[in-house]
Amino acid sequence: MASVYKRTSDKGKRGAAWHFSYLDETGKRRQRKGFTDKAATEKLALQLEEESKMVREGLKDSKPDSDQLAIAIQIKKYLKHLRQRDVSENQIENLRGRIERTTQGCDFVSITDIAAQQVEDYLAERREKGLSKQTSNHYRQAMHQFCRWLRKRALIPVNPIADIPKLNVDTDRRHDRRAISVDEFQRLIVAAEGGSRVESIPGIDRAVMYILSAWTGYRRGEISSLTLASFDLDGAPPRVTVDARYSKRRKTDVQVLHPEVVNKLREWLSVRVPIHDLFLFPLTKGTCGTDRKTSKMMKRDLAVARNSWIDEAGDDDEERERREATDYLKYESSSGLFADFHANRHTFITNLARAGVAPKLTQTLARHSDIRLTMNVYTHTDLAEKVDAVGKLPSFTAAPMIIIAEEKAPPVESEAKDTVQRHSSNSVSQDGKAGQSMAEDENEAAEDGQSGGCRKALKSQDLAEHDSTCHDKEEVHPRGFEPLTFGSVGGYFTQACCDLKPSTGSRLRVFFPLCNSY
Repeated sequence: MASVYKRTSDKGKRGAAWHFSYLDETGKRRQRKGFTDKAATEKLALQLEEESKMVREGLKDSKPDSDQLAIAIQIKKYLKHLRQRDVSENQIENLRGRIERTTQGCDFVSITDIAAQQVEDYLAERREKGLSKQTSNHYRQAMHQFCRWLRKRALIPVNPIADIPKLNVDTDRRHDRRAISVDEFQRLIVAAEGGSRVESIPGIDRAVMYILSAWTGYRRGEISSLTLASFDLDGAPPRVTVDARYSKRRKTDVQVLHPEVVNKLREWLSVRVPIHDLFLFPLTKGTCGTDRKTSKMMKRDLAVARNSWIDEAGDDDEERERREATDYLKYESSSGLFADFHANRHTFITNLARAGVAPKLTQTLARHSDIRLTMNVYTHTDLAEKVDAVGKLPSFTAAPMIIIAEEKAPPVESEAKDTVQRHSSNSVSQDGKAGQSMAEDENEAAEDGQSGGCRKALKSQDLAEHDSTCHDKEEVHPRGFEPLTFGSVGGYFTQACCDLKPSTGSRLRVFFPLCNSY
C-alpha cells in the first residue's frame, strides 16, 4: 500500500515537498520525492503502485523506472512530440533551452522533483540578475507546456506549474517598438540604398527588405524565406506568398502587394539575376547557416539617415541643436522605444489603422489570432493624433438654447422653416439629434401649458424685437482643432431665434445663444 509522508527535516518548511513509498514491479518498496501538494503526491503514489501491480500480474510490459521518471529523457520525448506536430525548429530550440536551464537551475532530476515553489524561486533569482519580466514569463510558459504534456501522458497527476501566475510585463518594458513615420522611412530607404554591406547584405537589398516588411507586415524569418518563386508580380492583383514551413502560424500566407512596391521590385530585379529557388534575403540559419543581425542593419542605416538630416541644418547652430535634441530617426527613442527590423511590422499595422482600415480587416492582414494584439500592441498613436482626437470633443462652455412657449400663438411656418434649416446647418447638435431634442421640448411645452417661470423669460414685445435683429448678428466660428461652436461676435453674447408650430397649436420661440467659446 502506497504511503505519503514528509521527512522530519522538512516539517515546518515553506514549500517543502512530500515524499511517498510504493511497491515496484519486483515487490520491493521504493521511496520517491513527490510534490508540494499532498493530494497530488498521493495520486502519483497510487498511480505508480497500480502500474507496478499490473506489471507483476503480466498485464503490462515492464519499463525501466528511470525512463519513466528521468526528466532528461522526458524532455527529449517532448521535443520529438513537438517536431511531429510540425512546430518550427526555432520555437523548439527556444523551448528546449528554457526548459533545460530551468530544470538544471532547480536541480530537478526526476519529473516528480518539479515543484512550483522552486521554479518561482529560480526565476526570481534570475530576475535579480537582470532577466526581464517578459522573458521570465517565457520561461514559466515553457515549463507549463512541458508539464501539461507530462500530465496528458499520465506521467504526473497534476501540472505543478499551472498555479504560478504570470508577471505584469507593463511594469518592466525592455524592448517595445515604435512605428516609423513615412518621412523617416523615406530617409531610411535612401540611406540604405547608398550604404555598404552590413552583415553581408548589400545596401540596395536591405532597402527592399525594409520596404517588403513595412508594406506586407512579414516578419524577419518570413522575409528570409522568400525566393523569386514567391512573387507573382503580374497577377491580378500582384502578390507575395510565404510557404507554411516558414510562416509563424504554420499556414501559407499570401499578401497583396502595393503598386509602388511592385514597381520597386521590378526595378530591383532588373539589375540582378536571381536563381528561381535561391533565397533572396538570407537572414536565418535555415536559409544561410547563420543568423544575421537585422537590428545591426537598421541601427546603421538609421544613424546614416539621421546624420544626413542633421547636416541639412548647415551653419544654423540653433536648428542643428534643435534637431539633435529630437528622436527623429533614432534607433532607440528617449522613451525607450526601438526602431528595429520588427518595427517595420508595427509600421505596417499602424499605417493600416491610420488609413481607416476596419479593425477586423487590419487583424486579418496582420495575421493575428487575437485582435487585442493588433490594436493594443502593434497599433501606435502619436501626440498629434491624440491632440486632433481630443479637439473633436464637444464644447461645454456654449450657452444652452432657451425655449419660450406662448399659448395660442399663430404659426409662422415660412419663417420657422427657413430659420430651422439655417441653424441645423450650423451644427446645433453635433451628434445629429438636435431636431429630435427640439421636437421633444416643444411637445413638452405644449402639454405643460405653463405661462410663467423660465418659459416666460422674455415678453412678447421682446420677441418681436429679436425677430428682426438677431439673424443679422449671427456669425459662424471658424473650424480648427477645436469643435464647431455656435458662433462668436467680438466676444459678446448674441441670439438667433425662430418660431416653431407644435402639434397642439401653441407657438414656441427657440433662441440659440451664439458666443465665443474660447
